[in-house]
Amino acid sequence: MNHELIPLVTMPTIPMSFSCQLRRGGTGWIYKHDVFYVVVDREPICAGQAMQMMMQRTKTIPPCAMNYLYAASLFYRKSRNPHGPSARPIYIAALEHAVHSCEYEPQGVWSRFTGSAPSPKTVFLGLFHATGRINLGKRTNDFTDSSACSLLLTTAASKVGLGESDFELSGSASQGPECPSIQ
Repeated sequence: MNHELIPLVTMPTIPMSFSCQLRRGGTGWIYKHDVFYVVVDREPICAGQAMQMMMQRTKTIPPCAMNYLYAASLFYRKSRNPHGPSARPIYIAALEHAVHSCEYEPQGVWSRFTGSAPSPKTVFLGLFHATGRINLGKRTNDFTDSSACSLLLTTAASKVGLGESDFELSGSASQGPECPSIQ
């Protein structure tokens, strides 16, 4: 079965894979399968933010209405993509929050002084696909890197009939889209 690619330009608030390195201390992981691979990013930026940064030629991340704790982008491996070589994902599972839709932890004096962003108490699990986004419900924000990776990898992989155990950790997302194990 061929899965449609997500048109990134029509959804400016969609999380961008391999973008976690643009945030201070951002981390990401690559998981591979024979046909697919998944990039899990911690605090990825949105497609609209990436486009603004490219157009303005700046490294300053502009604000966005949607923020992501983690996002898992599921791709065809480039050599196995029925659409031809592409850097567009087919599904993205994300833990997302926005000031207007989630509760946040109260900020202390030090957080306000340093300008730290408030931490969300709850987040939504969203799933992006070629024609839009599905809300999979609210979750308590008690995620660790491991639990977030597990939930998002399972959510995205299930859309192509696979499970978390069908993927193996290939390395850091800092290798970028040219990582040899995902070609």
